[in-house]
Amino acid sequence: DLLTSTMNSPANAPCASHTYDLLEFAQTTNEFFKIGATSDAGTTLGTSRVKAYNVLRGAWRTGTSIPGQNTLPDDDMESGSTAWDSTRSLIWWHGSWRASGNRLVSYNPATDVATAYSAGFGGMDIDSPMAYSPDIQALVIVEGRSNETVHAIDVSTGVPVRYEVPYSGMSDLLTQHGF
Repeated sequence: DLLTSTMNSPANAPCASHTYDLLEFAQTTNEFFKIGATSDAGTTLGTSRVKAYNVLRGAWRTGTSIPGQNTLPDDDMESGSTAWDSTRSLIWWHGSWRASGNRLVSYNPATDVATAYSAGFGGMDIDSPMAYSPDIQALVIVEGRSNETVHAIDVSTGVPVRYEVPYSGMSDLLTQHGF
């Protein structure tokens, strides 16, 4: 059903040919999550619906929509990044330049609730991996496709704040090693 989910197989599983960095496992619910539009069934169409695979039941379910994103089939959320927040038991999603407003979203797998934070998170490149550091309670995003920038998003206070991290760049590192 293209209007409520991504393209699905008969088992209600998403048919994604590209998942980018949009997959996370939530230990709290024992589910594997696909958040956002991936290149479903060989196209860039998909919706903002969360899809979850329950490992114990061996079944897929369709979750909530990501706030502020297009719920019709398109490429609005393609190429974002996700990270598991082990401190808060949340999945964070950051939209790349393809996503409306380049949003940062927290998703609670236990309650199926998504919260969008729209200010100050735009301008990051496609294919930028993201990870969560429990030591500093921050998301770290590395841009490398057309920009060579590292960003940290402090999520410790409940109001995420983005910082650029000083970084010499991949080009300098490659040059130093003779590439």
